[in-house]
Amino acid sequence: MTAARAEAGASAVARTRASDVAPAPSFRAREGEVRMTVEARRRIGRNLRLLYAEVLDQPLPDRFDALLADLAARSTTRGSS
Repeated sequence: MTAARAEAGASAVARTRASDVAPAPSFRAREGEVRMTVEARRRIGRNLRLLYAEVLDQPLPDRFDALLADLAARSTTRGSS
């Protein structure tokens, strides 16, 4: 890594407020890595919801409905045993 690149990374880290950084994932981040801001995560989530809103409004296929009913019946049977 070049000195200029390391300096640029350190500068970006310094500009990021602690409250804007997403919670640390279960794995360790590399040294100098900047995590995604809360606002960026919200923007991505909002755009994904807009993108998939039409899909979520579609009816569930009959095959999936039957599978869910079968799973519900099995869990009820096991729960009463």
